[in-house]
Amino acid sequence: MTAEFELDLGRIRLADAVFVYLQRTIAPSAPLPEDVAPRVYGLSPVAVTPSGSVVAAVAQGEAVWVGLQAVEPSRPATVRFGVEGSGPIEVVVPPASRLAGQMFSSGDRLTVSSEEASVGIEFASPESFQELTGIAPEPLDPDSGYKGWRLP
Repeated sequence: MTAEFELDLGRIRLADAVFVYLQRTIAPSAPLPEDVAPRVYGLSPVAVTPSGSVVAAVAQGEAVWVGLQAVEPSRPATVRFGVEGSGPIEVVVPPASRLAGQMFSSGDRLTVSSEEASVGIEFASPESFQELTGIAPEPLDPDSGYKGWRLP
């Protein structure tokens, strides 16, 4: 398996199989039920490290959850997750649209793989992210969360 991925408008495109979205949210005070999707506050800043993995900025008081979308919706993709501290998790996208019940904070590591590709993701503090990438991440704006608005 190779590390065939690219950053595509803030998303991780894993081969021609799946888009991985690292969604920012305010860290919940307690675990959310698996059927409850966290509120979206935009994508976490991401960059590729010199070692070839992805680093994502996560500030204190924030968490990141993983959104998923098949590159070609008519061609479901099996995605496997290696999460530190738990066994492997496998989902099929679609119908899955996120890694339910999992949130990540600074210091966590995650591996995401499909049939064709794999990528390691490290969640780092904004300071570490800037040190690694030279990019200063914007802080999360609590007023930017999706509020369920619908356009006419």
